[in-house]
Amino acid sequence: MDANQGEIVKALRAVGATVQSVAAVGKGCPDILIGWRGANLLAEIKDGKKPPSSRKLTPLESEWHKAWAGQVAIVKDVDEALALLD
Repeated sequence: MDANQGEIVKALRAVGATVQSVAAVGKGCPDILIGWRGANLLAEIKDGKKPPSSRKLTPLESEWHKAWAGQVAIVKDVDEALALLD
């Protein structure tokens, strides 16, 4: 879990989104599932305070993202996470 995950989850919940951690699924699956106004959104959380090389997707995450036919986003901070809701 990235250090900013708790902050991002708290901010999403504060505006009324529901958030479920799905990181335990593993195999490259994104970190959180967000419910917002009848839509489901997937987000992989990376720590924006880390250097770019540390924010790269792992090989399993890259494979998962390429294979997924639906929406998935990478967010590095609260602002990016909240922007998903627009």
